[in-house]
Amino acid sequence: MSSSSESMEAPSGRPGDTTIGRPIQAPTEDNQSQWSRADVDTRKERDQREKSLALFQQSQLYDVPQFLTQMFLFLGGTLAVLVGVFLVVEVLQFLAALNALPMAFRSVAYVFLSVVFMITAGTVWQWAAMWRRLRVNQQIQLTKVSAAVPRLSSEMMGAARKQLQTYLKTYDLRLDAPLYRQFRTLGFGPESLKRLDECRQRLLRESRPISSNEWIDEFRRDWLATLDAMACARISRYAKFVALKTAISPYAILDFLVVLYNNFRMLQDLCLLYQVRTGLAGTVYLLGLCIFQAFMAGAVNEVLDAIGEDGVEEGADAAAESLGDGAPELVEEASREGLSRILSGVGEKFLGSAAKKAAEGMANWFFLRRIGRQAMWLLQPLT
Repeated sequence: MSSSSESMEAPSGRPGDTTIGRPIQAPTEDNQSQWSRADVDTRKERDQREKSLALFQQSQLYDVPQFLTQMFLFLGGTLAVLVGVFLVVEVLQFLAALNALPMAFRSVAYVFLSVVFMITAGTVWQWAAMWRRLRVNQQIQLTKVSAAVPRLSSEMMGAARKQLQTYLKTYDLRLDAPLYRQFRTLGFGPESLKRLDECRQRLLRESRPISSNEWIDEFRRDWLATLDAMACARISRYAKFVALKTAISPYAILDFLVVLYNNFRMLQDLCLLYQVRTGLAGTVYLLGLCIFQAFMAGAVNEVLDAIGEDGVEEGADAAAESLGDGAPELVEEASREGLSRILSGVGEKFLGSAAKKAAEGMANWFFLRRIGRQAMWLLQPLT
């Protein structure tokens, strides 16, 4: 009996153990108060790094929610129907106006309209071919990510640097390269292209002792700022052209073609400059803006013409009222008062027509600049 009691009380090397087993131990709680300061800092740094990397990857996605896709399709279909009806009506009115001209002028007008249409169609085809050739822009939205995560991790900045270096490798600015000649047509001089190529080679050099933050700042300052300045110059150039051409265009169908041509030429130049294209959602958005502006240019022209016709009718009524029935005793009075009113009406008509065309040109200038700014933001590799 004594031996059995001794065996039950014999220690087993762990406190509280007996021969029949170890008693149930209370579970230790893994609360944050028991962590060391180093463990807390390490956990926060890991969570911040994971969050910044997730935002960095999310900033490059162009997925559109399903309800937005359906809304875009509905708006696009509605706009296509309106534009189709507008084009049919305007073409019929334009052909009716041409039929009233003599045969010689009518032939010249038909040839001119055919040339304008073929040039516009060729520009749209060139833009589509470039769109298929270029790769989709994988934009790095550092400003958006920095607002969500004040302190960006070194891994995130390093990943952004590697992606931008891959982007720079697509530029071949040698003297015998096709891209060099294309950049010359955009407005770059030989010295500007030389400095741009030197900046590119410097940014691609891996042996430089520079941090990722400093590299990205240099990329913004020396490379991207140069492309942005040229993009703004091209946008302003096409905006001035479309304002001038629509101001002197007498027909709405010509306004439509002029605006469409300049919009697609501008998009083509911007894609060539940044060497990327927009994704599907961005492309649908830009095309919708371009077609909408072309439609509005023709519609505004029709509205202004209607206002001008009302002014002409009012001026004719005022002139008839001044001259009366042409009685001899009223001729002298008409020569003094009626003539002054007629000249005043003609002057008001001319100034009013000039003001309306100037307003139309300024509206097209503003809308094209707006579209250019949106396209420029969608094509930038870093924001």
